[in-house]
Amino acid sequence: MIKSNQRELGLWKGAGDMYKTLLVDDEINILNGMAAGIPWEKWGYEVIGMARDGLDAAEMIEANCPDVVVSDIRMPHMDGVELMKYLNNNHPEVKIIILSGYNDVEYLNMAIKNGVVEYLFKPTDIDEFEECFARLKRRLDDEKFKREERDRIYKQAGDNKLYRQSHYLRQMVKGLKEEDEQLNIDFSDYFMITGEVMEDNEEGGNVELLTLKNRMVQYCNMRESYYQVHFFLDDRERITGIMSVPKGIEDWKKFAFKYIQSLHSELLDLYQKKSIMGISSLCHNKEELPAGYEQAVICLEQRMMLQTEPIGIYDDAKEPDRKDQIRFPAELMWSYIENYETEKLRLSVAQVFAQIGSQISSDYSFVDRLCLEFLYDAAEYARNRRNISLAQIMGEEKKQYRDIYFLKNLKKKQEFMEEVLISLLKAWKGKEENKGHVGNLADYIRNMVDKEYSANYMSLDYIGEKIKKNPSYISKIFKLETGKNFSDYIMDKRMDKAKEMLKDFSIKIYEIAEATGYADVSNFIRVFKRYTGLSPNEYRNVLMKQADKQEKNSVEN
Repeated sequence: MIKSNQRELGLWKGAGDMYKTLLVDDEINILNGMAAGIPWEKWGYEVIGMARDGLDAAEMIEANCPDVVVSDIRMPHMDGVELMKYLNNNHPEVKIIILSGYNDVEYLNMAIKNGVVEYLFKPTDIDEFEECFARLKRRLDDEKFKREERDRIYKQAGDNKLYRQSHYLRQMVKGLKEEDEQLNIDFSDYFMITGEVMEDNEEGGNVELLTLKNRMVQYCNMRESYYQVHFFLDDRERITGIMSVPKGIEDWKKFAFKYIQSLHSELLDLYQKKSIMGISSLCHNKEELPAGYEQAVICLEQRMMLQTEPIGIYDDAKEPDRKDQIRFPAELMWSYIENYETEKLRLSVAQVFAQIGSQISSDYSFVDRLCLEFLYDAAEYARNRRNISLAQIMGEEKKQYRDIYFLKNLKKKQEFMEEVLISLLKAWKGKEENKGHVGNLADYIRNMVDKEYSANYMSLDYIGEKIKKNPSYISKIFKLETGKNFSDYIMDKRMDKAKEMLKDFSIKIYEIAEATGYADVSNFIRVFKRYTGLSPNEYRNVLMKQADKQEKNSVEN
């Protein structure tokens, strides 16, 4: 299958420093549109191929090692969910962008768990695409620089043995088999350590921070001549260590905690930077390296989430969870929003997060799910009760639902939820206060648009002249009342009419263009294809096939 699809769709290679990109979608028109309609080279990417489903994509990935995969969710054979799981398990370095028509917490949650870097909802305009790929390029550039910088620092130190040992351990903790490297580590009893330098900047990853971490690693390795220990930076630039427990030590946890506590204090004194550290359970052979590493990471992330004690041991994190009992009190919080009780709303959010912080958990991913599900419920509630778009409110404040995943501790997640819900409360209050005059005016404008949307003169300026109001004011109140941009509303009306007219196979395309407000038929075709993913003729062909099938079925019956 893959070879025929490669001939049909094209699989090619480019040159230079462009990031290699694979496009995956079961709709050939969408694939061709993405490949031809986006200035990939200008943005720093090259499309190396296109696949019609996850299975074809997997073969192309194995053969061509792309940097980026852009994939639809719903596809035959292997869908986007299975593809992202495959990539996360086999090629975690590949960046995944999901295009989905489904605003669903389940899909979003699976996407984040499987390392998806962007989750875009269809239809996506070119500006959103450009912003997305600009963010991704900055991330790819940063990761490339950090890899080169890490290697340069090790090599510059002239310690090739240290470099080889660190590379060996980086591969081993990922479960990858490597040729044995001689290490001064007793693997019969050892524990893993992971640490992170605390920075105010959520994104982190800057050059100065990376250089600082490399210095810390060098210090950790140079300071120790008595115990068997080795430190390195893992693939996410976390300070990572492996340490043997000396023979004769009866309480290994007490020994480990005291050693790491001393190291933690020295790093703070030397570099004036706070750090947080996690310690694994006791391990007993090389095969337990990946598990020990994961335990240390979980413990580290727990310490970072709670922002309490700077050092934690995994064994102490395995207390029973009661997370299933935690819920946002939805009905109570709706009443606070409707009655404009800001402080009560803020207190309600704080109480939920206090409940989360009061218990120990080895996995805090449930917090993100809890928050997302409540925000989705809030969005539906606001839309149904007041025609308020929560996504629009968040967009105006440069926020997205997925931001919750990238906030590193409970305090920041709590602040995010408070800010979003208080913004919703303000929008609710503003809607109520302006419901009279503004609502009547918006209804008048909407009625005018509904009657004249097919005229090519329909615009904000035209409406402004009619009602003697500023176009920007009209745009603002129209969006406030309807939840849609003025231009999007007209577009939806015109495209709905065009799709209805296409059902009548006797009507010419240019006649449909004129009837929906487009003087230039080529402009109509371009807009229709961007809106639906199909040209008018392609859309009509689909309708004709459906009609033929229905007619055939009726004859047979």
